[in-house]
Amino acid sequence: MARSRMTLFALLLLVVALAVSVPVFTGVAAKGGGRVRVTIGAPAISAPPATAEEARQLQAAQHARLVAQLKTQTTPEQEAAFVDDIVDQAEYEASANRTIQCLRDAGISVRGPVWDGWRISFTFGGQLSEEELFRQRSIYNDCYIKYQRDIDAAWAEQHRRVLTAAEVDAASAEMIQCLQREGSDIEAGAPKSVWWELRLTSPLAFGKCADKITEEYGALP
Repeated sequence: MARSRMTLFALLLLVVALAVSVPVFTGVAAKGGGRVRVTIGAPAISAPPATAEEARQLQAAQHARLVAQLKTQTTPEQEAAFVDDIVDQAEYEASANRTIQCLRDAGISVRGPVWDGWRISFTFGGQLSEEELFRQRSIYNDCYIKYQRDIDAAWAEQHRRVLTAAEVDAASAEMIQCLQREGSDIEAGAPKSVWWELRLTSPLAFGKCADKITEEYGALP
């Protein structure tokens, strides 16, 4: 079963990838069809703000920059959502529904959508051969880019938190502890330059821990 909803980790990285215009795609797919995890881009490392107010101002500035760029590169099907610089829930839901319809028009069975409070998910496929999984994912990627990707990125950015220095320290420690529980050989207190590389060498463990941290803190440290 293939799931349309990007993980919090992947979706927040999509925001950063679009903002710096250097998307890098790496995927790990379960053989015989099933779940596909996609990691997009790599976040820039910068000094975290010291206070909550500084974090709020930084988040607002980053959102404005992202939306300005998305306006210059988005597809005609998504342009209307950026007229007022804010993607509202109706616009977000409409973009997901257009992606679903695009899949159905291509003959792919879709179940959903399901709203979980701030994200929409749906599933398609089933017990598929690797070839059919690749075909359906390729169609999904085309539909997603045309109807939803930029709106998705803006929506995620609107809901993303910029962490303060204290939150970065706490979230980093929890990230490392989670990776250790998942079997990763990493020392307590390791810098981000070390544990960030585990997204490539241990993508499933990294994705699980990254989702846990972003669920708790609203962002990765």
